[in-house]
Amino acid sequence: MMARNCASIMFVAVLFLAGTTGCRQGMRSATAGGADTLRSGVRGHVVYWPVKPVGPEGKVDSAALAGASIFVQDRNHTVVARVVSDSLGEFFVALPEGTHYFVPQAYPDRMFPHPFGTARVYVPADAIVSVTLNYDSGIR
Repeated sequence: MMARNCASIMFVAVLFLAGTTGCRQGMRSATAGGADTLRSGVRGHVVYWPVKPVGPEGKVDSAALAGASIFVQDRNHTVVARVVSDSLGEFFVALPEGTHYFVPQAYPDRMFPHPFGTARVYVPADAIVSVTLNYDSGIR
């Protein structure tokens, strides 16, 4: 009797493990646009410049900007995501194929750094594209 109960418990355990493994593989990911499993999106970098009033000629005078808030809009200009740049000024957002607008937001209660403007990005199916968003540091 005990062997039969153990066999039943093991059978149920195997079914449970098989079911949860299958669920993990088919899980929906939380992404902009509500798609199931997106393989496309945008990897971004946020910089501010100039960093110094007078920089060396021929050298890039910019630095990563952490904490920049960016709204991501679809082709109808509806906000579909909000991202914030990390300590390296980088961000990633999974997006469906199509045209998207990246709208950097001004820092509240601060004039600088100030965003330069909106970036229009086309995301192809099954591709990761890159975008650099620029902020003005206010240094002259």
